[in-house]
Amino acid sequence: VPREVIKTLVNLTGAQQTNTMSKENTHLISARPDTAKHRAALNWNIAAVNHLWLTDSVMTWEWQPIENYTASGEDEIKHRNWSAFDGRTRRSKTVVTHPLDLADPPLQKP
Repeated sequence: VPREVIKTLVNLTGAQQTNTMSKENTHLISARPDTAKHRAALNWNIAAVNHLWLTDSVMTWEWQPIENYTASGEDEIKHRNWSAFDGRTRRSKTVVTHPLDLADPPLQKP
């Protein structure tokens, strides 16, 4: 997923995106868990997730459990069941509204 798409999705949720990682960050969205930045995030107790955590959270308008999104995003895509809504992602509403609907508040902090 292009970086600009990630930035747009982060902004849609009401969260703040940074270009550099610091101990003040709450999450790192990383394509692969084998990078120095990913290891640093874990050492700083920052949740490190793949991009599917963000996209699934935006699709359902509810933060998804991070433990379901710690594998490589590339590996996750290969093994994902695309013929049905992924069972790990839970919808609390029968209809998902568009994230830009002004009636929807920003996502609450995870």
